[in-house]
Amino acid sequence: MCQRPIALLWPQARIHRSETDFFVNVDFVEHVALAAMVDEYGKSTIIGAGRYVVTQPGTAELAFATIDEYQGQGVEQRCCGISY
Repeated sequence: MCQRPIALLWPQARIHRSETDFFVNVDFVEHVALAAMVDEYGKSTIIGAGRYVVTQPGTAELAFATIDEYQGQGVEQRCCGISY
């Protein structure tokens, strides 16, 4: 388990530059960000997001979030299949 503290579990007045860099600068090797999208009424809509970060060789932290209307429909499992 990674010992890095999780900083975004509560509202913050400001996000620090280092946090912005971490969330924006992904390399798609050790730090991957995914978006789950569907076509709703002819418009692409983001319904979920996922991310994994390699913490050591062979180990990564993985997190997904899906909007309520799509919970329980396998969105996270599909993203996991894509991210491996």
